Amino acid sequence: MFSNLTVNVGLRYEMSTIPTETDDKINQLMHPWQNPGNSCTADLNGVGVCPGFYHQVFQQNPTLRNFEPRIGFAWDPFHNGKTSVRAGVGLFDVLPMSYMFALNSLQTAPNGSEIDLSCGAGKACAQGTYPTGFDALARGPAGGGNSLRWGYNDQFPKRNYIIQYNLNIQRQVTSDMSVTLAYIGSRGVHNPQQMDDINTVYPYKTSAGWLFPNPVGSGCFAVNPTPPPPTLGPPNCSGTDVLLGLPANFSDNPTGIVPGLLINPQTTAAQIQSTIFQAQSWYNALQVRVDKRMSHGLQVGGSFTWGKSFDTTSSSFAGDNYSNNISPIVPWWDQGIIKGLSDFNVTSNLVINALWQIPAPASLSGPVGWIAKGWGLGGVLELSSGTPMWTLDGVEGDPMGQFDGAPLAIPDLVPGCQLTNTSSGRHGILQYINPNCFTNAIAPSVAFFNAPQPMGCDQSFITTYATKNPTLPPLNPLTCINLLGNLPRNNVIGPGLINLDFSIIKDNHIRKLGEAFNIQFRAEAFNLLNRANFAPPPTGNLEPIDSTGAPVGGFGQLTTLQVPNREIQFALKVIF
Repeated sequence: MFSNLTVNVGLRYEMSTIPTETDDKINQLMHPWQNPGNSCTADLNGVGVCPGFYHQVFQQNPTLRNFEPRIGFAWDPFHNGKTSVRAGVGLFDVLPMSYMFALNSLQTAPNGSEIDLSCGAGKACAQGTYPTGFDALARGPAGGGNSLRWGYNDQFPKRNYIIQYNLNIQRQVTSDMSVTLAYIGSRGVHNPQQMDDINTVYPYKTSAGWLFPNPVGSGCFAVNPTPPPPTLGPPNCSGTDVLLGLPANFSDNPTGIVPGLLINPQTTAAQIQSTIFQAQSWYNALQVRVDKRMSHGLQVGGSFTWGKSFDTTSSSFAGDNYSNNISPIVPWWDQGIIKGLSDFNVTSNLVINALWQIPAPASLSGPVGWIAKGWGLGGVLELSSGTPMWTLDGVEGDPMGQFDGAPLAIPDLVPGCQLTNTSSGRHGILQYINPNCFTNAIAPSVAFFNAPQPMGCDQSFITTYATKNPTLPPLNPLTCINLLGNLPRNNVIGPGLINLDFSIIKDNHIRKLGEAFNIQFRAEAFNLLNRANFAPPPTGNLEPIDSTGAPVGGFGQLTTLQVPNREIQFALKVIF
């Protein structure tokens, strides 16, 4: 009764042990706001230990219940073997492997600061003092917490898994041609979000979005502050505490994240490199494939994919895995801001391949037969859309007073503006992204702009802009430099790709040396059309406005290629 239906059901169990370090060099903050203090010491082997820290990657293993159900079926609806309907859904776990935590362990204090065996008592060394102390580079003045970098991992992560599903219909159209139509998708939950620095001034949530303290830089005053941004140094948050209505000594022992204040004021000059299992991902795609098997010497295949991949981070072992990452730190506290196209997303991709073995009369023999037989032509044509980019402001400074390791400012998008110039790369035009589409964030009203400190907008920025950029047009009077703008993540799409590779093949079979012996001559041309397939603007050209509000030269310009110019190569291949 069900001879035309096959159902497969499975259950897989897949777990992993927690990554460990043989010399016990893992020292993780229990909380991002924890004061590292001056308790870290080193033994005679130079291994640092910090009491009150976690000394494992996790405190509980999230993989112990990794049961992964899967179900799929194959159905021949017409009982003739020419049509097949297949579908399946399954749960797949992403195991927390050691590579995910390598950077967080290798580059963090106290063992990220080397112990120099030549250092002794009373001698200051850049790598640390031997055998039990760490200098200011590791712990900060007077034993504070200003190391180069500390580590924080989500110590009680939830299970990281992906649900994958697909449905496809395959139909044999002729005896040598088939067509496949498929839908595939996936949903990732509790993915790792890697950041070079989680320690930032935490903003206020307002009706207009996230607002950093006013005036800029008041989230944690530095010693001897200069005009914004203040100079980083040993923390002095007492003024901020009072401004926020907190006890004057609150920043000495913070008990959590407080809007308007640096998350960890004890490590002002330090970074807190972090892994938090909170990211999500989505992928949906339509796929079409046509295959024509060899007949009359011709074989043709083609596939087209139309899909989109969204996520809240595309990081794996670092915050900036891809070349279009302008900053390794994003607003991790609001997944809505950072949900966008994946850094690797390619919305449409068409690939057509063909191979033609040119027929020759079998009656030909001798030198004429050798010349006429064994020729073939091949080609691959690829057409695809570009990858996305997120253009951010002021990444070379700290215009919003975030005080983290890679501050960013999200600009506002000018309504109705055409983001890209589709003719870029042709006729000498290299300006791909339109710089007129981006402005500093604008306050929604005068009342919002003039709200009392620490809320409201930093009004001094407009004066600073006019002083530093006297030849530029005046700013919008409601320009709010400490407000995150509305530009969505990865909404600028880079240049696409059109590429044709072509080959000419001549087979020379020598039967006397074996049935399969063949000396094959190949002439291959890559990028046969010699088309200039420009790559997206590099990260150095993705900042539209600098920290003073002035346009940045070179923004949005094309400088490199995705594939080289036309290349032709000849090869001789011996097959036996």
